[in-house]
Amino acid sequence: MRTIMELRRPLGSVPIKDIKLNAKSRDDTPVLLIGLQAVYRDEATRSELFALLDKHILPDRSRDTGRPGMDLWAILVMGVLKQGLRCDYYRLQDQVNGHIKIRQMLGHDNLDESEYELQNIRDNVELAKPELLREVNELVAWKDAKLSRKEAWRAVGRAL
Repeated sequence: MRTIMELRRPLGSVPIKDIKLNAKSRDDTPVLLIGLQAVYRDEATRSELFALLDKHILPDRSRDTGRPGMDLWAILVMGVLKQGLRCDYYRLQDQVNGHIKIRQMLGHDNLDESEYELQNIRDNVELAKPELLREVNELVAWKDAKLSRKEAWRAVGRAL
């Protein structure tokens, strides 16, 4: 059973659109998160994006039965980070478990001490193949020219 996003966020979690990110940072991580945040804010692009992800990620499986999987937003965030940072699964695990802004982007609050297991990350992020991430990039660039002109999404696009 895979969902698009967790509908009930923890009480202390910050909505994704309200996460304060450092736009002046020269590190890759904040730039990628700003690009993801820009996609999340545009409702039309977000709905088409989730339809694309839903179509490509385990299309032959029932959505209503089985073990709960990682939601599509988390898979997208981790897939973009893995491609954009050009990192292995060990670094990705360290980032998603230890970086406060990434955890907020995944829907966790600051008090949530749950961690993502390496095998869970590997199994789910492998579903977001580079070809799918390229399609996501094309969708965003084609759908909303304002997003594609923004420096943040261009950085995500170059990474994909």
